[in-house]
Amino acid sequence: MKLENLDWENSLIGDSDSQTQVDILVGLDYYWGLVKPGTTLLSDHLAIQETKFGYVLSGSWDINNGNAQQRVNHQFLCMGDVGEAVCHKLWDLETLGITENIDSDKKKSDDNVLKDFNQTIRFVDGRYLVLLRFRRWKYGLTADISKAFLQIRVFEQDQDVHRFLWDVRNQARLMRFDRVVFGDASSPFLLNATIKYHLNKFHDSVVVSELRENLYVDDWLSGSDSQDEIVKMASEAENILGQGGFPLAKWGSNSTLVGDRVVRDLSKDCSETLPRLKILGISWSTSEDCFLFETFPVGEGIQFTKRLVLGMIARIFDPLGFLNTFIIGIKIMFQEIWRLGLSWDEPLPLNMQKQMSIWVEGLRR
Repeated sequence: MKLENLDWENSLIGDSDSQTQVDILVGLDYYWGLVKPGTTLLSDHLAIQETKFGYVLSGSWDINNGNAQQRVNHQFLCMGDVGEAVCHKLWDLETLGITENIDSDKKKSDDNVLKDFNQTIRFVDGRYLVLLRFRRWKYGLTADISKAFLQIRVFEQDQDVHRFLWDVRNQARLMRFDRVVFGDASSPFLLNATIKYHLNKFHDSVVVSELRENLYVDDWLSGSDSQDEIVKMASEAENILGQGGFPLAKWGSNSTLVGDRVVRDLSKDCSETLPRLKILGISWSTSEDCFLFETFPVGEGIQFTKRLVLGMIARIFDPLGFLNTFIIGIKIMFQEIWRLGLSWDEPLPLNMQKQMSIWVEGLRR
């Protein structure tokens, strides 16, 4: 940065070369230990601050390079009653986005229902608008890429921005992550892009197509109407991803025969199949082939409050709306509680206490 026409052009700037690479990223927990007292305003929008590394410029200034200057005006409108709008979003009824295209008075056969379901599956920008696509088949198959992010090596030139200090016998040692770190904002993209790049090396097949279209981060959801076919798919998928260094584990299926064979043949380092699996956050009972929703304990004679009711609503994870006809009752109740203007920990009126007790009893059944 050039400091021409400024009184500080002869000062020692902490980083005067804009072409060098990043040396270290300093978090806010250490930043103020590096800053020295005293800040000088060079203009209305530009300030200079002394640090242990030199002076640091921050802010903005206009650069006259002969081109027309562009200014952006930003207007921010804050609605006065934000809380009410947020609450309306909470108790609005969820929808699946499935379009009804047949006369509602006409009784549909199973074939028509399945046809409607298939027609309403939309593939947009790599995402399906219907969550549980793997239940198109009689037998579902799930698997998980073992330590998926750690299977990807970070490009050597990018490892410097993944540096960290590690305490080794009371000595700070500078280290670098050479693997994709779980939790980085870019990690899911890197995993998805790497897997797609690997799959493009193979000729199109049913399994390659299923891997390309039905992988959610590191979870694979697929299936088949044939038990023999599903075992072949599992073996082929294991081989394809294994060539790229992505071992599949945590196999699961609603077919006992398939589950036992897959685990025995492929998951030698994996624990035995579980009667319940998490399918994108929803519990799936493989033995009963149904989705389960866990209840939460509520003690006898408990005093219901607005805080407790809201906590009950928040603990029910039902993205597809299977329980909407049941949950709508407590959401309507929460509307009434909010309109009464009760505080968060104030006991509800007796009539509402009774209604909540009935609702909780129904939840247990």
